[in-house]
Amino acid sequence: MKPTPLSRRTFFTTALAGSAASQLPLHAAETKPGEFNEPARDIPLAADADVIVCGAGPAGVSAAITAARAGAKVRLSE
Repeated sequence: MKPTPLSRRTFFTTALAGSAASQLPLHAAETKPGEFNEPARDIPLAADADVIVCGAGPAGVSAAITAARAGAKVRLSE
């Protein structure tokens, strides 16, 4: 079976329609600052950070120190 040819116009129209539909919110629940909203419960955040560095090797420590010196609130995790 031979596939039907797809024009550029049809491709872009379909792609844009799909991306627009994927941007629609699933629910319109209001969230408070500092909390994540789940359907069953609100989870309080333990701490707030501007930069989260995963990996406390030489590069991670350097990145965390540089971000902290620039004034960001940093969380470093191993």
